Amino acid sequence: MSDKKSRSKERNLGNVYISKILIFLAIALSVSITAIVLAMPKAVEFVHSVEAQFPRQSRDIAVSDTLVKADEAKYGERVATLYSDDFGLNCNVYCGSNRTSMRYCAGWLSKSDGFGGNGVCMAVGYGETYFAPLYYAESGDIITAVIDDRELKYKVFDAKYIENGKQPYNESSGSMLVLCAKESLFSQHSEEGYYVFAECIDREGN
Repeated sequence: MSDKKSRSKERNLGNVYISKILIFLAIALSVSITAIVLAMPKAVEFVHSVEAQFPRQSRDIAVSDTLVKADEAKYGERVATLYSDDFGLNCNVYCGSNRTSMRYCAGWLSKSDGFGGNGVCMAVGYGETYFAPLYYAESGDIITAVIDDRELKYKVFDAKYIENGKQPYNESSGSMLVLCAKESLFSQHSEEGYYVFAECIDREGN
């Protein structure tokens, strides 16, 4: 009888130990995942800062802060500066939506229309860094684009997530600014981009 009680007690102790180990592993995994997600923005900034210290490779594009007209710009040249007092945006925009442009600020899609044109102008940036303020944009907010010798005013009318690979706008939408914040691979929205849409309401200097 005592042997049965002893074996039963041993089994109960074993189950308790196994339960504790499983709980510990679950907590450790949860803490590790949370730490990785929280550290990702800093890690991205660190990688970008390290990349900037190395000599430029032939495949990379250097950026220039000399402001030039979009229709005359070459890859890496600055075509605009965007800012908004409403949601804290302050960002240069360089020709070319590539990792070099977005490492320094944002990249203008050269296949889209230029700033102040009659079509759709689109720029892309990292949602963890320079385009992070886009998540706070609301309808009615004003975005100012400084280009060559004038300023353009755009009013935000929509902001939403759109699946990667989908056309975010209609080609015949008129004079409009579309800004896209690219999501991290570790984000729950990694398969989407966050888009802010704004219509041109004022063309100072025209």
